[in-house]
Amino acid sequence: MKKVLFVIPFLLLNSCGPINFEEDLISLYNDKSRIYIDKLEEKESPLLKTYHHKNFGDVPFVAIDEFCETFDKTDFKAKPTYKYEDDKFIVTGKNGGTFTFDAKKDTITSSSDADLMALQFRSTNNGIPNDMYRKKDSVSFVKGSTKTKYIDSGHERIYDCKKYNFDIVYEDQTYYAPFTLLSYVFYGAINSTFMYNGKNFFDCDCLKSQPVGPYCYSSKGDFLLDQSEGKFGAQLFKMVKPKETDEVYRFENIIESSKQLTVFSLLKDGTGTLKSYDSDGQLIDSGVYVKLTYTLNEDKTELTINYFSVLDMADTEPISDITTLRINLDETNFAKKTRSKEVADFTYQELRFAMYELYGNTRNDVVKDFDNFIKDKEYKNDLLSLDATKYDEAMAKFLLQGVDDAHTTIEHPSIYDLPSMSNANSYSVKYEGIRRKTITDTLIANKNHRKASRLPDGGLDIQNKTAFIAFDEFSANIDIKAFGEYEDTNPNDYVEKPMDLFASSFNAIKKNPNIENVVIDLTCNGGGNVSCLAYLTGYFTKDPSILINYRMNNSTFEFHYEIDLNQDGVYGGNEDSFEGKYNFYFMTSSASFSCANHLSTLCRNLNLGKVIGEKNGGGSCVVSFLANSSGYLYHSSSSWTSLLIENNKYLTNDYGIEPDIKMDSSHFYDHQYIDQLLSRQ
Repeated sequence: MKKVLFVIPFLLLNSCGPINFEEDLISLYNDKSRIYIDKLEEKESPLLKTYHHKNFGDVPFVAIDEFCETFDKTDFKAKPTYKYEDDKFIVTGKNGGTFTFDAKKDTITSSSDADLMALQFRSTNNGIPNDMYRKKDSVSFVKGSTKTKYIDSGHERIYDCKKYNFDIVYEDQTYYAPFTLLSYVFYGAINSTFMYNGKNFFDCDCLKSQPVGPYCYSSKGDFLLDQSEGKFGAQLFKMVKPKETDEVYRFENIIESSKQLTVFSLLKDGTGTLKSYDSDGQLIDSGVYVKLTYTLNEDKTELTINYFSVLDMADTEPISDITTLRINLDETNFAKKTRSKEVADFTYQELRFAMYELYGNTRNDVVKDFDNFIKDKEYKNDLLSLDATKYDEAMAKFLLQGVDDAHTTIEHPSIYDLPSMSNANSYSVKYEGIRRKTITDTLIANKNHRKASRLPDGGLDIQNKTAFIAFDEFSANIDIKAFGEYEDTNPNDYVEKPMDLFASSFNAIKKNPNIENVVIDLTCNGGGNVSCLAYLTGYFTKDPSILINYRMNNSTFEFHYEIDLNQDGVYGGNEDSFEGKYNFYFMTSSASFSCANHLSTLCRNLNLGKVIGEKNGGGSCVVSFLANSSGYLYHSSSSWTSLLIENNKYLTNDYGIEPDIKMDSSHFYDHQYIDQLLSRQ
């Protein structure tokens, strides 16, 4: 059967000439690529065929209909429907919104509500929490309400792929597109992404807790392993020649700071060991042992290692979670430091697309005119470099110093360079942006000032008529019990668990009839988890809501929450809020960033309290993961931006708000002074 392809030739991209017909651009690359999802076992993770376009080298293309078939296994609750109509491919969501792919024009047209399909499909509503659960018995205590009010429903949007040299292909009655483009358009709307490693795809949740998540990727036997809780604790292991008689595979890593050698030794019988040795070659006794088994796939290209810790080698019960590593042994899979020109050109266009179409802070010069900005700053040559190391450094310099919004950070450099996460850390230090440095320096200064004032690192402090609740991160680390069970607890036991801290603190506050003012100290708070933010707003209002602008279709809406603070199963109501019972103040500094900025802005917008201290550090966007075809993964400000209302106008608060009561930072931790100041208000 003859294949028909609609393509706009390069020379006609900006003309109105006739459409040429070509064929045989698409060829099957891998019929067993897998989309690894952090929440799914491997057998449940969907398979997805990948294709190569003859003009785009190693850039992965996929069939759009096959891509849509994976939705219900990834971040969406259900698959959208799709159909071919008049040589176009139309994807329709549950809410009726449509995405129309047109290979003749190389465009994607979204209806005004198409980008909001995620509100119908996804359980966590675009990074804005819809439901949080207690760890103990999975009782929900935060629910997204159905009372979403659309102030402006947005407009139709056309993604002109010709501007980015993206090719949408119609061949043999099938629509194809670059995987990254589909990931950006569909998953970018829900602040998610997939990273490609040359063979498989990994969702960003795989990459949060560990640089490589539970499914490791590698080349020539190199692989990353995070043996610490911190994301920069990763180590790059190298395959070396077996040294023991029974060894089949051996992987070694030297920790430079201590010259400590860590060794994975895989034996002929399918078992193995994980041991560490000091600089003298002596075995380090950690007090625990590791049990390890491994398997090799049929074509001998992938190792799967499972291991866990035990107190004694005779034990069968693990004292740790089972860790699974999958190590690619295929030497042809990105085992090189040099990128192809096709990949280099394509990743540059991916960055242009991300900045022009997805990035949320529209006041940033990068968004206003990316092409001139990148030229003026002399980033372009290295961003197009075929040398993977030059490219990685150029991306770090651009994201950290160029974008410099303090939200944008590097998660993982490109897979071509096979770096350890310590390289990402060194890039983050070397190219730290001015805004991030200002926030970091202020945080350090404030914490030192607080320590000198002999205050604890967070918790509850009561001074006369004023209670102070301080915490340094909006953490989802919780140990929530029924509200009444906090009556006999010490709030200062929960300085790293703000939801528990608030429950314990307000139990103590309501017992003290002298307290009139409650100060929420955010002077050392750099932000954190938006779900925690949603929960804490329930203490200040009976109807918590967030005013949001969605840049991808310019819609504006209020998203409401219902909070069950006292864990009685009833959401909302007078007993679930302390609104109107105290004078609330939100104390901010220039280091109060992201969620700290948003809590203070939100509560002032809703007339729930006043802001005291310094202008805060800003940060209004929900943070999104983005990845490109070189495997470069980074955090960035997403298209979801919180707004404030001033003089009946909707404005972004990304650069912070001025306080209602200005106060020098020298008084931040003088609680007696603040109590007296508030008594005069």
